[in-house]
Amino acid sequence: MLEAIDLAQEGAALATDPDDIARMRIDEVIMLARAASHAEAEEKYRDYKLGVLDHPDAKSLGARLEKDLGLTAEGKARQKHLTTSCDLYLEICLSNDPDWNRTPLEYNGVNAVTLSHLLGDMRPVEALAAQLKAFQPQSSYYSGSPVIFA
Repeated sequence: MLEAIDLAQEGAALATDPDDIARMRIDEVIMLARAASHAEAEEKYRDYKLGVLDHPDAKSLGARLEKDLGLTAEGKARQKHLTTSCDLYLEICLSNDPDWNRTPLEYNGVNAVTLSHLLGDMRPVEALAAQLKAFQPQSSYYSGSPVIFA
């Protein structure tokens, strides 16, 4: 994984196309988060200004980083981060962004419903949960996610 992070950093440094640079930086931060290097992932997310990009993967990454913070926090901080993450996932899922390379229900929808369940309030995602229950996923990494909250 560290080699992949290095490759993403090197690729972004050599790239000239802004979309390619953004994609490599997003990949780098995703890999840092997967490696449980949350502080560094948060720092890079801010330094690279990924939160201001109008890119669905950057938006999902912001939601994921909020979720990671929430899952390690307690009390009001946990509630705040998980609610923010849930709201971001739901916003992305409902945006119907044509640039999203997966069905919105697969990643963002599953996370929005799961976080709503953890927060104990399924009202914001009732319609989405019903869609997920009836959803026949495409063949992808995310299609194996169980749907249990409908």
